[in-house]
Amino acid sequence: MKNWDNGLSVSENEELLLPGTSTFSSFSTIGARCSFYASRMDLFTAVSATLLQWFIIYLAVAAADFAASMIYGMIMLRPVDAIMKKIGINPYTEIPGVREDEFSLISTALDNLNAQLSDIGTVMHENQLLVRERLLSGILYNYVDITSLPPEYEEHGLVFPYPFYAVILISLPSLDEMEDYTRREQLKLVIRTNTTNAFSALGTAYSLYIDNKSICIILNTGLSDALGKELSKLCTALKKRMKQSLSVYPLFSIGICSESEPAPWQVWQLARRNFIFTAADADDFVLLSYQNEFTSSIDQDMLSRITQAIIDKDGAGLKEQTDAFRDRYLESEDQEEVRRMALITVSTIYASLLEINGDIPDIQINASVRKLENASSIEEINKYFYNCLFGMLDAKNKISTESYGYIQKAIQYIEQNYSQPITIPQIAGFVGVSSIYLTKLFKLSTGKTLSEYLNYYRTQKSLDLLMNTEETIGWISEAVGYSDVRSYIRFFKKFYYMTPSEYRKDR
Repeated sequence: MKNWDNGLSVSENEELLLPGTSTFSSFSTIGARCSFYASRMDLFTAVSATLLQWFIIYLAVAAADFAASMIYGMIMLRPVDAIMKKIGINPYTEIPGVREDEFSLISTALDNLNAQLSDIGTVMHENQLLVRERLLSGILYNYVDITSLPPEYEEHGLVFPYPFYAVILISLPSLDEMEDYTRREQLKLVIRTNTTNAFSALGTAYSLYIDNKSICIILNTGLSDALGKELSKLCTALKKRMKQSLSVYPLFSIGICSESEPAPWQVWQLARRNFIFTAADADDFVLLSYQNEFTSSIDQDMLSRITQAIIDKDGAGLKEQTDAFRDRYLESEDQEEVRRMALITVSTIYASLLEINGDIPDIQINASVRKLENASSIEEINKYFYNCLFGMLDAKNKISTESYGYIQKAIQYIEQNYSQPITIPQIAGFVGVSSIYLTKLFKLSTGKTLSEYLNYYRTQKSLDLLMNTEETIGWISEAVGYSDVRSYIRFFKKFYYMTPSEYRKDR
């Protein structure tokens, strides 16, 4: 109190006389103020004993927590380690340098397991499709009666709840000329899926591939009288849509079963035969056949003898059998019945020849059939009937002047446009005939299909560029019409037994 300055306030005296201290004050009931002043060291000394006690308690709690964690880990994580070993992964404690714990490793393993299960599901789905296709093939090949199917059909989701049946064949000849296999298979799958969905609007539709070339749809429907009309309308719409959106030119052939005794295998055979009548260039043309056409009264032995005469190249025998057939079936006064008999006979014989030898060309079979369909008298029907059969007889020996003109026009178009990305339908469109007919005619005349000839001509034109220029193989392949250099190399090797680079080096 000696240094207390009464001229200053209490707080000013405290700051002056007692710097760095803490002040604790209280007031009595009479208003007197009592203050205590303590330095920081005094305060620390006062509370240090208590702080030490609490620190010791904290260390004890932390040690107990650590011990409890270790015990939990030994009891609970050991089964987790066992599970990890069962699913093929080691615990992180056994993997040197790993930074992931058990749960991260298990999560990764479960992700891999899910991926494997997904793959298994995909394989099972593909196997299911294969089983379904095998079962559907049993219907087409008449291994089972569609009216009394075994239980395995229903087990695999093949159910036919309606009374009427039809078989629709879809041929895609324009895809045969496509060089990119993956693209071709993708298009076939897209077409199969879309057409199956479209026909499902009429009932229950199941699809399968036939010889990996055609798509077959078995339709089970409740429609009866209007079925043919509805199918024709739907096929026409699908044909136009595929031409516009996919640049694919499909052929449709439909067979409709009888109501009393449906036999899909019979209408399937009819639909196959009718492909030779189907026009690829007519959007509104879809050929319909009915099961009663299959059970014709035509003598099958006589048809077999006519077919054998064509195979044997026996002109005299063919004339004898054809005359006998005409006298028996084509002398009726019913012109439409005569026409029907002639068409069924031509299609049956031609289908038999195709089954015996798939390389037998049609030599304008489409044109002859058109003439048969449009003949105005029984005499004309007989004339064109003879032309069809003897055309088959001479198929490998004779090509008409008109046919040679088609071939020359096709060759001319290829020579003028080989460097462009031309297609077989474009060539056929320039010539003015169907691509199927032109391809068969070209094969008969030159020994090569149109596609083979086009690729041969392109590789031949590249020889000069390989020898007389320094351009790259990629540039040369593009110059002769290839959009993919791999296709150019593949065809070059096919025709010259070496790659373009090897040819350039050796020459």
